[in-house]
Amino acid sequence: MVPAREAVVIVDPFSSGAPFTEEVRDTGCFVIGILSSQIMDECWLKQFRPELYDASYEHCNIEDTVAFLRNLPGLHISAIMPGSEPGVELAETLREYFPDVERNLGSSSMRRHKASMHAQLRKKGVRAMNEICTGDVEEAIEWIAASSSYPIIVKPPQSGGSDGLFFCHSDADIRNAFEKELNEKNFVGIVNTKLLVQQFLDGPEYVVDAVSYEGKHLVLGMWKYSKAKNTETKAITYEYSDFLPYSGEAQDKIIPYVKEALDALGINFGASHSEVIIDKDGPCLVETGARLHGGLGPRCIQLATGVDPSTVLTDICLFGGRLFKGLYKQNGYNIKEHVVFTDLANFKVEGILDKCIEERLKEEMSTIRLIKTLQVGDHLKITRDMITSPGYFAQSHINKEVIWEEMRRLRKMEADDLYIVRDPVEEHTINSDKITVVELEETLDAAAA
Repeated sequence: MVPAREAVVIVDPFSSGAPFTEEVRDTGCFVIGILSSQIMDECWLKQFRPELYDASYEHCNIEDTVAFLRNLPGLHISAIMPGSEPGVELAETLREYFPDVERNLGSSSMRRHKASMHAQLRKKGVRAMNEICTGDVEEAIEWIAASSSYPIIVKPPQSGGSDGLFFCHSDADIRNAFEKELNEKNFVGIVNTKLLVQQFLDGPEYVVDAVSYEGKHLVLGMWKYSKAKNTETKAITYEYSDFLPYSGEAQDKIIPYVKEALDALGINFGASHSEVIIDKDGPCLVETGARLHGGLGPRCIQLATGVDPSTVLTDICLFGGRLFKGLYKQNGYNIKEHVVFTDLANFKVEGILDKCIEERLKEEMSTIRLIKTLQVGDHLKITRDMITSPGYFAQSHINKEVIWEEMRRLRKMEADDLYIVRDPVEEHTINSDKITVVELEETLDAAAA
């Protein structure tokens, strides 16, 4: 009897799920790509390419999707994994129908719905956000008056990438946020029937990338975010993420807290990407995604440490965690090169892009290793979240000051003539708490010090 071929199901294999798919395919494993929904944003749908998988399926209902997987001949499904944020819930649901695959613990809602996530943290005695999830703007305003204070964050409870996030300073800002986002479809294809209204934590924000196996959590990378609070768009946008050593004053507080949070959220198997703010009371989770860090995140970690999280994830799916166990014994990682992940930001003009961004950046910046930008002919928008950013890139160098100097050059280009459009829709001036060139240089000087 011919033994069954090992198969891995990847739900919504987009963003960092694409290189993970390649990693799995390179093992000789049978790869099955599942599209969780047809109504998510086009930025996701255009990434679903059935020709990249040995088999593919577009999900409509759980019964038909399970039947499709079970009826594929000669296969043993070894793992079912989310490839990106939209696929987390369906991947976890599908695991329940295949008893041989590893899974997380408890309801998937607490790993996908941010209000449920923080409720679970509170239930387990782990510090969580002060918040309310409501579809009633007046209830939100009353809650702020009774339980919190401005500024306030408003965002969808089931989205990502700062999609639909508003940085509010008044009741009028809250009403504006609800008017624009309530009952609208967000970029993962879910209608915002309620919005999350959260306290604003005043402190630096960090990201912890981990892979979990048999209930143990292996930290593979940590980043410190720099964000811009834009007073014109009422948004908080990403500037850059600085890769950190494993140990340090902040790291030594964050790692134990994140592991406690992952335990509380039932993350027992697979990748996670946790955002944490440290304020005067210590670390507090913003949110955890039960999947790989999006975009270039895993490849940036490989640039910095030599270890690709996609490889570790493949290892726990197919090889019994041999690599995972070896890395876990090392109790940390070493930095080989400094890495900074930079988000482009356009606060100047909207229109059809007329000059190539990527070519200009590569000419001016020698530290760029990986890059993705809008192309000539694409619609350049004013940046208010990850989706409307003109692009991003990763820099690496053994001397971090070289990276900072080139980033100063980037921001000056953005303020000057990096973004050239035809038929401009709207002219803007840079209006942000941290994006102006002078203030950015102060931020970079502090980071370099």
